[in-house]
Amino acid sequence: MLLLTACLPIEEERLPPPTLQAGEPGEFQTHIVERGDVIVNRHSSVTIVPLREEDLSFPMNNLYIINIAVSEGDYVHEGDIIAELDPGSYPEALIAIMRDEQWIELDLKFLAENYAFDQSQNGIAGLRVDDFYYTSEHEALLLELEILRVKREYFQYESDRRILRAPMDGVVSYVMDYREGARTVADERIATISDQSEQVFMLRGSDADLVNVGDILEIYISGDLYMGRVADADEVGTARPSGESERYIILLDDAFVYSEGNAYANIIIDISEDTLYVPRNAVKRVESRVFVYVLEDGVRRIRDIEIGLESGTFIEVLSGLVEGELVVP
Repeated sequence: MLLLTACLPIEEERLPPPTLQAGEPGEFQTHIVERGDVIVNRHSSVTIVPLREEDLSFPMNNLYIINIAVSEGDYVHEGDIIAELDPGSYPEALIAIMRDEQWIELDLKFLAENYAFDQSQNGIAGLRVDDFYYTSEHEALLLELEILRVKREYFQYESDRRILRAPMDGVVSYVMDYREGARTVADERIATISDQSEQVFMLRGSDADLVNVGDILEIYISGDLYMGRVADADEVGTARPSGESERYIILLDDAFVYSEGNAYANIIIDISEDTLYVPRNAVKRVESRVFVYVLEDGVRRIRDIEIGLESGTFIEVLSGLVEGELVVP
């Protein structure tokens, strides 16, 4: 018996069953489902244009241009001389007419003095003055004076046509390339005067069709924000419309910004107000399926959603999510 017991195998010690441990919840970057406005907008470049422009030209052909008195960039006042043509004989004719007018006015003065003297002398002598002579002489002198005045106005008009003057205060934004001996071509642009007392920004092309006169827009100039009102060409008084759709933006609150940097208008194309939204990168698409990953108890779960308006940053959520939930991009 002792030998048999010694030959039996020794029973091995059993290990305890393994303990299963739940993994730690993963850490995810999340975004909160929020409520607010989803705005679809476009940043459209705008260019600075004058409040008003006027092109200046001569109405006659083949006359010598003797002087252009300004250069591009000059500031001029209303009435300043911009350019002059050969005046011809008009200055001498005007001087002769004004001299003749002065002589006639002296003759009228002497005639009136003589008439008063004759009345005084004849009154003392008890004689009657012959009014016919003085009346006829007076009328003849007045007629001659009137003819001279008509001639003077005509010669003055012709002289004035040979001088271009600034129609307003402003900056010379264009001057023709002038060479000595140049002659006029009727209605050829000699210079352009621009009124830059206010700053106006032009929106051109298809983007101009996205706004209406009276709209208030955000204008970013060299990174700074300003507000502007949309106006049409008639209000601004631009000189040369391009044929494209155009809208003009006038800064509010009399703002004036001198800047050669970039400027653009923020145009709102569509908006959904007081709606649920999530970031664009949180929305996934597989063929026709649209879904997000929602974080629930530390676990990512797929949730199908219905979406609406899409902006560059956010997407409107019509159904499938609740405000305050967390989505994983």
